[in-house]
Amino acid sequence: MSILRPAGPQDAQRLWAMIEDGAAPGAPDAQTRQSALQELLGTPEMGKIYLVGPTQAPVGFLALSFGFSVMHGGKTAAIDQIFIRQRVRGRGLGGQILSALPAALSEQGIRHLSAVVSTTDEATLRFFQKAGFTPCDGLDLLERRL
Repeated sequence: MSILRPAGPQDAQRLWAMIEDGAAPGAPDAQTRQSALQELLGTPEMGKIYLVGPTQAPVGFLALSFGFSVMHGGKTAAIDQIFIRQRVRGRGLGGQILSALPAALSEQGIRHLSAVVSTTDEATLRFFQKAGFTPCDGLDLLERRL
């Protein structure tokens, strides 16, 4: 049994409680985030959310957005957010999520997975590198809010 269970519209309430718990400083307002959650759950070609843990009482989630890249040879996925409830952190769930993810994504034809990590957050960098992620030599993320 996989640690990851695809979320659907019926999981919105459970997900919302965790999204609120994990909201980062500077995140868009609650209404904007809630609209984005509904849009993602209702539009599977845009991305996917996986619940982590028991069906009736999930302890975390993973949110992905999908894209397409000629450079990477096709469909891509980017980790938007990983959240594990505070009370169960430190038990290896994050590592289990990242270990299960490649098989789940390969089944969907996804060829490349990325994650944005602060270069000053050494613990998070080690976490992703332990799961096989590598820095993109000579590349920096640039963004522009629209």
